[in-house]
Amino acid sequence: VDKSPNQYVERSLLASDQLYFKDQDYKMALRRYQQLEDVAANRQNVLTALLGETRCQFQLAVYDQCINAANKILQLAFADDASKLEAQFYRGKSQLAQQQPDQALASLTTVYQNNKAEMGAEAMYDVADIQFSQEKYDDAQKTIFALKDRYADYDYWRAKAFILLADIYVKTGDNFQAKSTLQSIIDNYEGADLRNIAKDKLQAIKEIGKA
Repeated sequence: VDKSPNQYVERSLLASDQLYFKDQDYKMALRRYQQLEDVAANRQNVLTALLGETRCQFQLAVYDQCINAANKILQLAFADDASKLEAQFYRGKSQLAQQQPDQALASLTTVYQNNKAEMGAEAMYDVADIQFSQEKYDDAQKTIFALKDRYADYDYWRAKAFILLADIYVKTGDNFQAKSTLQSIIDNYEGADLRNIAKDKLQAIKEIGKA
């Protein structure tokens, strides 16, 4: 790479950007992906470079750049559907981070409607969270119940969604249902992270009841 141009530089960039990304050195990985975009001689390497850029830029919280790279992918006639969905995902997450909920809602809805893997589950949770923040509690509740059925294999996002459901119950004055929902997570979910959040929220509701 340092002695570019040469016949090996493109293959070297393809290898090195992945190594830097695996080591979570996102700044160097981004630099390599950008170099790859500049020298790529075939379509697949252009797409690989742009996808790598979106991932790194999101990790580095440079959301404007992430959105720009994602838009480039979405405008590529030769980009496959999976790559376009991933671009929509990172664009939506970046829009959400930039306090652009309506734009994020459109991007993330497209993702979960077309992806039944974990990326779709996360996108659907984010949609419910946006609806909650907009005080559209009925819509958020419907999204959560749909997530439960659609992504039955992804316990983390189902549990996280039900913590959000408990928040909806609190907002709508149904503390009994909120406590039951949180207790169900405490009893059935194995991960300590979300169980601890559920315990804290349950305790807070109980303290309100004592006041």
